[in-house]
Amino acid sequence: EGVTELINWFLSLWKEDNSVDFKNEFLQLLENYVTTHSPYEVLAKALYEVYRPQIDEAKTNNLMKTLFPHQVLSTIQASRILSAYNGVIIADSTGLGKTRVGINLTQMAINDGKNPMLIAPKSALDTHGKTKWTKHMYT
Repeated sequence: EGVTELINWFLSLWKEDNSVDFKNEFLQLLENYVTTHSPYEVLAKALYEVYRPQIDEAKTNNLMKTLFPHQVLSTIQASRILSAYNGVIIADSTGLGKTRVGINLTQMAINDGKNPMLIAPKSALDTHGKTKWTKHMYT
């Protein structure tokens, strides 16, 4: 009974000529609440959502806590490739953290009881580099 009454009330309002066109006001109201985003922001958000599970997993890993987000993703991806193919090449532009990714991969292998082999340019393993490597290793 109550539902039928409500339906009839709604239909009577819908059929009456005293209905008000508020389309423009509604669109104006929406404009106040809708934020436009640049293509970069949309892509960044999409990538974050795609990789969120890996990022959340990395947040619980102590080895990953010192890395920047892009290094965390590189480490996770390299670790998957390493597991699948028993080897991985870390190749990235200068300054993006190949050494830090390598340190974390090496430490992860050591923690798993493996004996990793690391091939790196001499510049990455010079005296300063050795200090950097041993400083960041958790052995």
